[in-house]
Amino acid sequence: MRRISVDFIRPARVEEALTVRTRVIEVAGARMRLEQAVLRGADTLIKAQVEVCTITLDGRPRRVPDSTRQKLEFFLDN
Repeated sequence: MRRISVDFIRPARVEEALTVRTRVIEVAGARMRLEQAVLRGADTLIKAQVEVCTITLDGRPRRVPDSTRQKLEFFLDN
């Protein structure tokens, strides 16, 4: 994880069934930007902006693999 910004809108309880929705915003180089929401039915409980980076085993940034990039590009919001 490189960066995350979270807005906690409403609380949830442990036993509640929640849905996490993720929207791909950008896939560039080693970086991916995503928007996430946690929902309880129609109610949005959490909104988040997430930036992740793919890395090598020794912790250096590496480009998002082509196979992963192709799968994610299908979901890009254009």
